Amino acid sequence: MELDRFLESWDRVRAVTVKAAAAMPEAEADFRPVPEVFSFRELLAHIMGAEQVFVGGVTADRWDRPPADGAPPDIPALLERMEKLHADSKARLAGLDQAALGQVVKAPFGVGLPRMGFLWLLRDHEVHHRGQMYTYLRLKGVTPPFFAG
Repeated sequence: MELDRFLESWDRVRAVTVKAAAAMPEAEADFRPVPEVFSFRELLAHIMGAEQVFVGGVTADRWDRPPADGAPPDIPALLERMEKLHADSKARLAGLDQAALGQVVKAPFGVGLPRMGFLWLLRDHEVHHRGQMYTYLRLKGVTPPFFAG
């Protein structure tokens, strides 16, 4: 089933994202190469926010942005939060049947796709931002983990 393939792929992506996040020294977590972009810490928060938006949209037709919860905590706390969110997201997705996953829905940002398509887009979004994290790591002299886990 496509959902099973997606969840397996997303788990692999997430495992490498976590390794990349853990590689950044906490003292460098607020690094951003230029003022207009997310800091390393903010990239992690953004990945989690997108997960909440996309999973909410796919499972409940609610594309709400999560509320801002103040300054992002340290990287270990963010990773703990990310692990809990990922487990919750997977549990919510497990309740969808194949017919629901094939339904085309339109997100408020103008894109219409089958629900399953939005899940693959979510995974691609994480990979995109992990690529930014790798660049930040390199700029700080840290060798990022191998891209496939």
